Amino acid sequence: QKLRALAKQLGIAERVRWLGFQSNPYPFFRHADAFVLCSNWESFPMVLVEAMICETPVISTACTYGPDELITNNESGLLVPVGSVKALTSAMQKVFSDQALRQKLAMNGKMRVRERFAGSVVFDRYQALFRELGEGRR
Repeated sequence: QKLRALAKQLGIAERVRWLGFQSNPYPFFRHADAFVLCSNWESFPMVLVEAMICETPVISTACTYGPDELITNNESGLLVPVGSVKALTSAMQKVFSDQALRQKLAMNGKMRVRERFAGSVVFDRYQALFRELGEGRR
């Protein structure tokens, strides 16, 4: 109710849709101009991976762990300081006003996820780790 009241107060209530829980967020990612994550804390923000694989440009706070492991700033997404509304707003304006930047972030983000987090890549890393650990026991 507080968010609905805020949307009304800001004069954007007619532009906000309250869809509730969505079991399949991917169509939303695919049609979004950008995805913004403004967390104070994260570990591994899977939602960024999901947005990036859908070719959605991402903007995230550079909170401890997670986002900076996924995003190379200005290449595969934009990182801003935690708590800086000004930096977050500026990054959003930058992405929304620059189509070439949106395309670059979208393509590079998708490539980054494929290169680092595809199932086969993760499997190979685990396999290498297990071999290394096994050799250490000999």
